[in-house]
Amino acid sequence: MILNKLIQHKWLEALENTDIDPGRFHRGEEYACSGNVEELDINNNEVLAYIEGNHGNYQTEIKFKKLNQDQINKIIEIIKSNPDISTEISNGNIPDRLFDLLEENGIYLIPKIFDGYYSDCDCADDAWPCKHIVAVYYDLSHEVCKKPLLLFELKGLPVKELFEKTQISQNIEFKLEKSFKQQTKEKLEAFLNKADSRTLKQIILDLTFKSKENYRKCLDIIEDNIDLDDNEKSECSSEKFITAWDEVKWEIKRIEEYGYYEDFDEAESLEIEDKVNKVKEELEKGKASKVARKEFIDDALSNIDNDFDSVILDAIYAACYEKDELLYFAGEIENSQTSTALSIYKELSEKDKYLELLLKHLESCSDYYDLVNFYEENNEPQKAVEIAYQGLQKTDGWKGNLLDYLAKKALDSNNREEYLRLKFDKYINRLSFHSYKSFKSICNEEEWKQYEPEILSRIDKLYSTDKMLIYIHREEFDKAINILVQSQANYYNLSMQSAEFLIAEKLKEKYPAEVIQFYMNSIGNFDSAKDRKTYANQAHIAAKIQDIYENVLKTPEKWNELAKDIKDKNKNRKAFQQEFGKVILGWRNL
Repeated sequence: MILNKLIQHKWLEALENTDIDPGRFHRGEEYACSGNVEELDINNNEVLAYIEGNHGNYQTEIKFKKLNQDQINKIIEIIKSNPDISTEISNGNIPDRLFDLLEENGIYLIPKIFDGYYSDCDCADDAWPCKHIVAVYYDLSHEVCKKPLLLFELKGLPVKELFEKTQISQNIEFKLEKSFKQQTKEKLEAFLNKADSRTLKQIILDLTFKSKENYRKCLDIIEDNIDLDDNEKSECSSEKFITAWDEVKWEIKRIEEYGYYEDFDEAESLEIEDKVNKVKEELEKGKASKVARKEFIDDALSNIDNDFDSVILDAIYAACYEKDELLYFAGEIENSQTSTALSIYKELSEKDKYLELLLKHLESCSDYYDLVNFYEENNEPQKAVEIAYQGLQKTDGWKGNLLDYLAKKALDSNNREEYLRLKFDKYINRLSFHSYKSFKSICNEEEWKQYEPEILSRIDKLYSTDKMLIYIHREEFDKAINILVQSQANYYNLSMQSAEFLIAEKLKEKYPAEVIQFYMNSIGNFDSAKDRKTYANQAHIAAKIQDIYENVLKTPEKWNELAKDIKDKNKNRKAFQQEFGKVILGWRNL
């Protein structure tokens, strides 16, 4: 077996250069070293793996970027023209010199960084990459170390095709070996086939009680493969969710008392949420006994008021199969989780309990709006209107729902003056370009003249983009361009659809010099090295400047002068030149 340590070194170096949360990085490494990558299926440039997680098995997929035809042709040319390299290839190895020759031609069998590669996992962790994806990358490092030619497969160049095109003989059989786990599984199956029933029962009992997780797995197998009566099914389901809850609640208590192992570990938090959701999923099957559910509800209620309230409450709700359980649940959380209790009372049509609790906790605008809806649904519209006006007077914060409700009532009663006053309060108290246009659209000419001075007096307090958009809408272009010249876009996180760039595009014909100044403010300096993404963003801004000089001002010579200066300042920055060459017309000929 060939063990190419250079390949493994390059691979792990690329993984370390990738932007990965340190916690996920180390857990992924542990998963790979512990043999949690159960299956690794490599099909051309696609890798499909199955990972044994702490709370289930997950499917992970990675797609590597394929070589283009020019790159493949170059690889074939280099191998054919170097007999020593051909000999190494025929024996299943990739010599160091081939890596050097390929990299001189911009071809990387192993990238310097894995960012930008497609990868996906069906675990609950939304961050990229999760520990399961990291584990697959680690496992692949061992595979490519043992079978270097696998690198060509991962880049979309099948080994069979490589040998055919290089016209060299193949001295080894290239195929992926079974994983260690697959090999040991087959051996174990062979041993178990020789065991009698008594021995098998003893093995099952010994292994089952090694951990609660093993116990639950055993119960899953029993449920799926044995014909149980209803009582046995209930007992089985109850055992599964109670043991799962017992396990996770101590992790929650540990975090509550001592904190996370690191400052805040999102991956650990998601794992705990996933465990609580497993409890909920078992309860949602509807098989757990009433006694077990009551025990869980009481215990779980004593464990709320922490970071995991939401998922714990969902699990408690799933445990409430009957109305009396839901009423008990709602009653216990009236003061700590009022909104959840209210939703339960509403769902159960417990109007008296709902109203009593709502009146007891009438604090925010949304509380008043809920009370308004209650009276509307119970055919007390006058009472609803009174409550809505009380909410406007007694609460702070956004009052849009109450204002919309009262405005509709005013419109229905033909009270135009009150309708406009209420809409003005809604739109203009949070003035923006959108709310400016929305309020103007409901006013006639005379009404707009009445409100316009008050609106204009508030414009100075707005964000610069809203101010510019309002001034452009009013055709007060001088005011808009003065603001634009003093502002700049963020080239680190650039979007050509951002408000500033759209405004600049609207104003470039009328104020080309000023818009160029805005772009120069936004592009930043060229005196220090930056990452490739920043260079790409700067290039897109520079393309806007080029467009104005060439197509608006009709002075391409001024653009050439500026562009040559920019190019000269960055002549030794290869990534900069590459990104500008992709975007700027005529860049390479400057």
